[in-house]
Amino acid sequence: MSSTEIKQGAIGLFDSGVGGVTVARQLRKYFPDERIIYFGDTLHVPYGQYSLATIRGFALAIMEFLAQLPIRAIFMGCNTSASALLETNLQHIQVPVFSLIVPGMLTAARATKTARVGIIANPPTALSGVHQKVLDEYNIEVECTAIPCPKLVPLVEAG
Repeated sequence: MSSTEIKQGAIGLFDSGVGGVTVARQLRKYFPDERIIYFGDTLHVPYGQYSLATIRGFALAIMEFLAQLPIRAIFMGCNTSASALLETNLQHIQVPVFSLIVPGMLTAARATKTARVGIIANPPTALSGVHQKVLDEYNIEVECTAIPCPKLVPLVEAG
């Protein structure tokens, strides 16, 4: 990919289904002139039925596909993918990869008045411990309780 293509490249965005459309709306709000290539993995939705290792495989395959396109960054609109990839080396992707978990947890930590944050997520995401790991990594003394909610994604996908 040439430097011109990188400068002019689109933003790659993926999610396990259609929930990432809300992320696309926010990107459009803040970057109205940017092109967005959206990949919704509706073949495997909901991700809550799979192990983190399987989800990691899905996410890596999607990112490797997107990285072959003229894009300049990848946003993971899928917190389950982000939790599955937390300790995975992504240097081979060759474009910056952004997760929503870190900014989400930092925002939640700033907003709490009780030093506690509650998360509802599908079982693999909730049980991964990723939210507390982020807080610990940033030395933020906030306790995160993540509750597995197996019917959350099917409800979101159903509108």
